[in-house]
Amino acid sequence: MPSGLMPERRVTECNSSRGNVPGPVKLSARGPHASVAGPVFRRSPRARLDAAAELYLRRCYRLRTAARATEFAETLGLTQAHLSRMIARLAGTSAREYLRARQLRYAARVLRTTPLPIADVALASAFGTTSTFNRCFVAAFGKTPAAYRAAFRDRS
Repeated sequence: MPSGLMPERRVTECNSSRGNVPGPVKLSARGPHASVAGPVFRRSPRARLDAAAELYLRRCYRLRTAARATEFAETLGLTQAHLSRMIARLAGTSAREYLRARQLRYAARVLRTTPLPIADVALASAFGTTSTFNRCFVAAFGKTPAAYRAAFRDRS
């Protein structure tokens, strides 16, 4: 079996008797998150990484907390160094850049589909601060979030 994410992998959410509490659970092909992650045993390492990142980021979006590579590694039961090597091999980028690109795609979708203020979009997209969100968004899209939203509305 290739190194990286193993077939049974921890994910970030579970329902417990204490309510919906974030915490590691085993993910199997017939497990509680099978509809989200699909049959884990038949997925490529990249697909398993993408599914794990999606679950982690959904938790960050829901809790409105900043996404962090160290926390993502802990969630997966890996060291940050191992996660960074694995993402570099599978995605060709650093763990931080990998998560950031996914966050920015989500933020762009939120900007296009909702009237939320930019500060709320930043929090909803798991960026720690509005200034970090603005800086990263401009670097990725070449315009501010407000200009992106306005340009999209002008096309519609």
